[in-house]
Amino acid sequence: MLNKYKFLFLLSVVFFGVLISTVHSQTDPKITRRLVMQDEVFPYKAMEYETAQKALNEFFKKYKFNISFSCFQTDDFTYQYVFPFGPYNDVDVFFKMFNEKIAASDKKEYDRLYAAFAGTINANNSIVIELKDSYKPKNPYLKPGEAGFIHWDYFELLPGKEPEALELLKEYKKMNEKFEIPVANNQWSVSFGDHSSTVIFSTLAKDDVDYYTHNKEAEEKYMNDPDFMGFYMKFLSYVRSFKHFNGKPRLDLSYSAAE
Repeated sequence: MLNKYKFLFLLSVVFFGVLISTVHSQTDPKITRRLVMQDEVFPYKAMEYETAQKALNEFFKKYKFNISFSCFQTDDFTYQYVFPFGPYNDVDVFFKMFNEKIAASDKKEYDRLYAAFAGTINANNSIVIELKDSYKPKNPYLKPGEAGFIHWDYFELLPGKEPEALELLKEYKKMNEKFEIPVANNQWSVSFGDHSSTVIFSTLAKDDVDYYTHNKEAEEKYMNDPDFMGFYMKFLSYVRSFKHFNGKPRLDLSYSAAE
């Protein structure tokens, strides 16, 4: 199991390698990035895991950690912690602050909090994602704070076909605008980590019934339009594999330095 307190060391190695390979794109302040930490938890240990995470968040609050992250839980008991990032040189500031706070904390408390996660996590992973595009309807049906459900679509692209697929996806936004789809969505690409040729679509809804109701209404419009079907089949020709997940925001496991 990955030590939740040592994950920053691992990520520093990750970011160092990425910085060397594509320095220019990663210092571009216009790019929206997220670091996503994924803990795959044993289902029967979920309550124990959540108790440990809440205690860790209290630790962050007690020692005034200047970090913020949102937690989302999938139906298969994977907990995703999403940290906002801009330019990669912001990471230096993040690590410096985190290490200073850890050094100033109580060592026994630190060890006790870490030990509470033992045996709860089956596997974990970290990825860096970049926002490629987003669709925001003129008249969204979902109001801020109403989302209690999230759906993710993962499209793993064929190696070497990523540029064509990402360029083609710009048409998807135009299709949504054409049909005045009332549901917003974001398109992310995995820039570092497992399956780095993957495009992720994320969509919020009030609940599962709400999501599938709106999804069905959108599909009826899409499938009766030859332009959309041509776009869709061409995009699928660039896709190696597909999977999707349902989940929900976990505000009780999230943390904001502003609180």
